[in-house]
Amino acid sequence: MSFNNTTVVQQTQAVDIVMEPNWFKIVRLTVESFIALVGIIGNFAVCFAITKHRKLNTAPTNTYIRNVAIGDLATLLTSFPLGIVREQFTYWPLGKFTCRYIFPLTDIFFGVSIWSIAAIAVDRRRIFAANVLRLPPRSLTVPRIVCTTIWLFSFLAISLPLLLVYDFYQPTDEKPKCSAVWPKRDLRFIYSIAMSLFTYVIPLSLISVTYFTIKRKLYRSESFFLEMDYHNGSGTFKNCRMGLMRARRKRFKQIMTPVVVLFAITVFPLSLFRVVSLFYSNNPVFQKYSHVMFRICFFFYLLNSSCNPLIYSIVSKRFRQSLREVLAWGS
Repeated sequence: MSFNNTTVVQQTQAVDIVMEPNWFKIVRLTVESFIALVGIIGNFAVCFAITKHRKLNTAPTNTYIRNVAIGDLATLLTSFPLGIVREQFTYWPLGKFTCRYIFPLTDIFFGVSIWSIAAIAVDRRRIFAANVLRLPPRSLTVPRIVCTTIWLFSFLAISLPLLLVYDFYQPTDEKPKCSAVWPKRDLRFIYSIAMSLFTYVIPLSLISVTYFTIKRKLYRSESFFLEMDYHNGSGTFKNCRMGLMRARRKRFKQIMTPVVVLFAITVFPLSLFRVVSLFYSNNPVFQKYSHVMFRICFFFYLLNSSCNPLIYSIVSKRFRQSLREVLAWGS
């Protein structure tokens, strides 16, 4: 879809696409650029702090958090600028190589970020479900293998099909274009449905099930120790266990609740738009408001990549302290 076209010709009927006023476009681009800048700084700080700080670097969960930050950082540095180019130009000004190889590869970062969030949810379930006062040291081998698998899966499932269909071409007496040319419409349909499943439905279901499983586990554990305390009296050991359960329940609410809410809200518009466009791409009403709808989806997509550092970093007191130490050391 050409983001800056004002008219789409459908058979013998011209459909006028609703475009935003220039002043609103300037305001929107300014806001989006500010969000992207904040996200770039935040995600870079996450990567820097986890890599340089020994305590953070040795925590397996932080391996997943860094993977999220890398995916979001790459999204903000590549997908955002290329999306602006697609919006501002009615043609493709960046050449054949960028069109055929760079542009399709940017979607891999979206998959990496989403599935790394799902990996964090699964890892949190193991941590919060443990009924021990102190978790034993864990190896970084498994998180690194999982992160590598996520990158490979995202490439094979998301970017590789686009590499095979994206084409750089120049119609007669027109400027060059860059778009996906599917050999069969059924292939585009299958790919779009698969993307909605792989990048929204399945990971959100996994995160949600993990969320409620952890919540139920912590509630039962706290209820059990309260009952034990009522029947057997208080004791130092039981008080420690109760403190552990309450502390984990508090950390769970602080971290997991924003994760589920942010993911569900910010990724939903793009997934919905992808599916709706399959059935209503030739509908005049859909074409008329396609630009507005896509810009809304793009804004939420940008917001998702920029807000993750706030959840996984700022919410964590330990991470804030470590980040301040790293920044003070670097200065």
